[in-house]
Amino acid sequence: MGVWKQYQDNPAFALAGNMGYIRFSPDGSFVLADTLEHADAPHAPFPFGRVSFENSRLVFSVQGVPPGMPECARAVYEVRVLRLGSRPVGMQYTLVEDLCKPRLAALNHVLPYARAVPESARSAKLGRVLRLGRSSEVQGRT
Repeated sequence: MGVWKQYQDNPAFALAGNMGYIRFSPDGSFVLADTLEHADAPHAPFPFGRVSFENSRLVFSVQGVPPGMPECARAVYEVRVLRLGSRPVGMQYTLVEDLCKPRLAALNHVLPYARAVPESARSAKLGRVLRLGRSSEVQGRT
């Protein structure tokens, strides 16, 4: 769960610096956005949809796919949350199945953690699933 900063090199979005955000919500939904403020709900022209987990695999089911890009409606990735102590600092994707070229470029980098999902929006079910997924601790100096 949470909001992560994400490289988005899709010309349909016209983002300044090609940077945007992806929010994973406790109800299993996700939203792509141009700003942190817009990451709270679907906002045109950005895709949104649902994610589900099959073991440690994250399955994207995308709605709002840009016209002419039906190959971007589904993707499967292994996901690893990178942590500094108990605090999330990044999310790393490993390709399993994806034919969407812009998403392949966007998820080829570690996504920095931007912020938590508000406590009022959390649910025990998805939080438990995310805790059961793979996690790596990053060592660093403070």
